[in-house]
Amino acid sequence: MGDSGSLLIGFSLSMLTLYYFETGAPNIISLYTVPILILMVPIFDTTMVTFIRILSGRKASVGGKDHTSHRLVIMGLSEKGAVLFLYGIAVVTGISSLFVSQNDKFTSPIVIIPIAISIVLMGIYLSQLRVYPEKEFSLLREKTYTPVLIELTYKRQVMLVLMDFFLIAFAYYLSYRLRFESEAFSSYFKVFLKSLPAVIACKFIAFFTIRIYKGFWKYISINDVIVIVKASLLATILSIVAVTYIFRFQNFSKGIFVIDWILTTVLLLGTRSSFRLFTDAMQRRTLQGDKILIYGAGRGGEMLLREILNNKKLNVVPHGFIDDDALKKGKKIQGYPIVGTSKELDLIIDNENINGILVSFYPENSSHLDSLKETCREKGVFLKQFSIKLEELDLNI
Repeated sequence: MGDSGSLLIGFSLSMLTLYYFETGAPNIISLYTVPILILMVPIFDTTMVTFIRILSGRKASVGGKDHTSHRLVIMGLSEKGAVLFLYGIAVVTGISSLFVSQNDKFTSPIVIIPIAISIVLMGIYLSQLRVYPEKEFSLLREKTYTPVLIELTYKRQVMLVLMDFFLIAFAYYLSYRLRFESEAFSSYFKVFLKSLPAVIACKFIAFFTIRIYKGFWKYISINDVIVIVKASLLATILSIVAVTYIFRFQNFSKGIFVIDWILTTVLLLGTRSSFRLFTDAMQRRTLQGDKILIYGAGRGGEMLLREILNNKKLNVVPHGFIDDDALKKGKKIQGYPIVGTSKELDLIIDNENINGILVSFYPENSSHLDSLKETCREKGVFLKQFSIKLEELDLNI
């Protein structure tokens, strides 16, 4: 399309969104959010790129391959996939703008707040991708406030607490909106506002008591899920106690707190899981190296797969697993298929262009290993053994 065409279309769209002011918006919220939602993709891209370029000591007006689409490709998406992803965001925000323009100010936050949180999280994820050859965020380095900034960034405590503040408020608001119809909600909105500070305080007390901010969310596990569920349950109990003590539970509904507990738990788990999902997706899509098969679809194979995904220095890309148990064929481990047994290895290597085999355990039957060595020798592929060792260190040195 070129700069001339894109600038013309962008200018036309911006003028059309300004025309929305003249048509008469139904409320003050839609007056400002509808134009922003319609142009969310270019607004997000321009804001993120300008911010990162300035902090990296580059001129914002100088072009570069650091836009949202470029970063999506770095993540592993194809160019077509990156474009479709941005199309999807535009469709979602466009539909959201229609929803906001046709509903009152009490209903509009149902879609505005989740989109805002999602956009902020996406900006955080994409900004972490390395694009420039020089040091990024160079203007933040070697300054008096840099140690504090690094400490906050490393722990991510402030970011998580701030995000949870909005999640708590949104969950409590949405529970009221789901519990009451539009006419009743306008009267209960005052009850929501006067009790919101107490609910937020109680939930943060519960969160810090259960210590949900101590974990690394890109390594979230079942234990972390249990901790979040416990924290959310304790937060709801404390909220009920506080509301009963302060307001004698007058004009409150028990159903509100049940809905609020469910929403809070889902939102906390969703945001935390997004860190793990983003990290995992980026690791899988950016792997480069020899195409390999993992021999052994058990606990050892799963451990080896995780090491491959987390250690790019291995320079291997897993294609799948092979296992001597024929019943496992067709199943998957973390998304990677078990393609066959060791007896089918010759055919699999030829059909899938395999470069090597990684053995995840030492076979009990040595004949299996001998057969594996012979196959790899004939096919010209490498064979490596994965192992975990605990070695004594000499304390006298």
